[in-house]
Amino acid sequence: MQRLTILNASAARSSRLIAVLIVVALTSFALTSCERGAPGNSALQTVRIATGEWEPYSGEDLPEFGIASAIVTAVLKNAGYKPDYEFMPWKLVEEFAQNNETNNGIRGTFPYLSTEQRRELFYYSGPLLSIDHSLYFNEDRFSLALNPVFAEKNLSAKEKLRQLKGQLKKQTFERLEEEFETSTTDEEVSVFMNTAQLVVWLETLELAIVPIKGYGVKKSLEPYLSKIEPVDDTLAAFNLLKSSDSKLVVLEASAVGDKILSDKFPGNNQNQPDQMPGSTDKSSDNNIISAPIRIPQYVHFIVGKRNPHNQELIDKFNDALASLKTTGTLKKIESRTSGIIGNRNLIRLHSFRQDHYITGEKIDEQGKYVIILNGTKARILEWNTSLLDEHDSEPGSEQNYKVKIKIEQGPHTGTIVLIDSRSIVIP
Repeated sequence: MQRLTILNASAARSSRLIAVLIVVALTSFALTSCERGAPGNSALQTVRIATGEWEPYSGEDLPEFGIASAIVTAVLKNAGYKPDYEFMPWKLVEEFAQNNETNNGIRGTFPYLSTEQRRELFYYSGPLLSIDHSLYFNEDRFSLALNPVFAEKNLSAKEKLRQLKGQLKKQTFERLEEEFETSTTDEEVSVFMNTAQLVVWLETLELAIVPIKGYGVKKSLEPYLSKIEPVDDTLAAFNLLKSSDSKLVVLEASAVGDKILSDKFPGNNQNQPDQMPGSTDKSSDNNIISAPIRIPQYVHFIVGKRNPHNQELIDKFNDALASLKTTGTLKKIESRTSGIIGNRNLIRLHSFRQDHYITGEKIDEQGKYVIILNGTKARILEWNTSLLDEHDSEPGSEQNYKVKIKIEQGPHTGTIVLIDSRSIVIP
């Protein structure tokens, strides 16, 4: 009997021990599950995001898929999501995001400006980042000298708006007044004032914006869209500027437009003080430039309203966005990715001389030279046309093809010079 009692007591202790171990195991599992569901962990919910090529802000071959993509990735992860990016033509991006009704399809897209028409179809995030925009035009067709519209800094936004009453048509001013009343946040007021400045320029100078497929504009800018059929992309818009005699302008993000001009029109005069010495080409091919004033605009992440789960997605996104803005994380991401992408477009200079120096002839002071240190970073502004053309015979070693560059490092940072192309090393 005593042996049986001892056995029963031992069994009871074993049962209690097993029960305790089960509780500990379950508690540990529960905690681990919670951690896996936290932002930044491996169990993030995957969401399909569509975007297109818009360097440097989005692009399949860009580091971190571009500046805006890096920001969206960080915000989504902080909100508990893992983005699965799909790159496609812009005309499809918005269509897929708008029409999808399930969590298996395209949930969102970016980077988009805020327009009244889009806000009826999409939920908008807060501003991701501010992007400078420019008005591009063909200086062979007309000149475009823009002066700041709101020069007085001590006036409120409403007081500045009242100053436009005598400068604009009555219906234009009333339309701006109506739009101003719907601007409630600081960001919305800032965007409105920049848009109002654009309206003044477009109306008083009788300019028309080239419509581009997939590019929306705010309601106040719609009267200034050209009546022509929308072109496919910004490159097509620039080509139209070359061929049209009308007072057309292209409204595009400055970094995007400048990159397209640099890549597709290598002899273009954009932001260059003079043509290369000896150049005789004065045609419109080389004279698409931007007006000197840039217009900041905010871009956003947007999700279609047809999917009933997208309200929750955009709410979580906006909460995470606000959190990362408060900590300064977004600015750090923007700065880091801008630097990485910017450096990707740089070349290095390497001397082929025995003294290891590189000489550059100053563009603004012909006949004056600067000494450039070996290894200096620079940016190509204009290739020599001989480097772009085909040749019937191999160039001799004595050939000296001059290339226009902007020095980006060292004591002559910012100086534009001509250098021997043999000094260029492409990373």
